[in-house]
Amino acid sequence: MIIDPYFSTVKGWYAFEYLYNELVKHINRGAHFVEIGAYLGRSSIHLAYLSQKYDKDLRIDVIDIWENFEDSPREINMAFRTSEDPNVLYKQFLTNVFKCKVAGQIHSMKLPSIEAAELYEDNSIDIVFIDANHTYPEVMKDLKAWYPKVKSIIAGDDYNWTGVKEAVDEFFVEDKKTFTQSKWIHFKDKSYQTKFGI
Repeated sequence: MIIDPYFSTVKGWYAFEYLYNELVKHINRGAHFVEIGAYLGRSSIHLAYLSQKYDKDLRIDVIDIWENFEDSPREINMAFRTSEDPNVLYKQFLTNVFKCKVAGQIHSMKLPSIEAAELYEDNSIDIVFIDANHTYPEVMKDLKAWYPKVKSIIAGDDYNWTGVKEAVDEFFVEDKKTFTQSKWIHFKDKSYQTKFGI
């Protein structure tokens, strides 16, 4: 796997490298992977690199609204927050993807998650990874919208956030698995659970 030096300059939160590595390693070649929530593309770009590393030729769709929120608990670079260009985050995402030489592997959609879900057939996506709005109502909306679209695995980040944990626990009841302290994963196709050994 060749990682372009520019990747080290891409800002963002990406604490699930190990989970992405395991997902890509075990999924079938040519699988369809949808990432919901990307910010400036750090996780999306690394996902493309992992696809190269394991020769998986993944179809990668990335969905985000790429908007700043004044009440966001995350630290956002002030240059983006104060910009008058409403597309400044999306443009930076596209720049990062291009400079890291993975633009040909990533298809991005600037849409609200729920609207994007309507574009997919049921049971058509191998993996959905959710790392978008972390409030209980929004996480629940994402789960209800995307679960029918998944045929193999649905997972997400920040299970240690109250809104995320409450929604995931309520939606899955018994079938949800906690992969690490802050990541959750659910195997719709139980054969993958054996591959993961959990």
